[in-house]
Amino acid sequence: LIIKVRERFRKKDLAIIGVSSYGSGPLSAKFLKHGANDFLTKPFEDEEFKCRINQTMEMLEIIAEVEECREEQ
Repeated sequence: LIIKVRERFRKKDLAIIGVSSYGSGPLSAKFLKHGANDFLTKPFEDEEFKCRINQTMEMLEIIAEVEECREEQ
């Protein structure tokens, strides 16, 4: 699924945070390698989920700022 989504949307255009109750080792690595921005294993704390969403959004904002500066040069 991630591969198909990334064919259409780049990381900077659409953030993907994977969530699974299945073990975090190989699955999370595979998910991230195929283009996810982050991955959480259930159960997780609501606060952790919120923090990861905020962190991902901040990263997208930083990428947009860098690209904007690059275009201005």
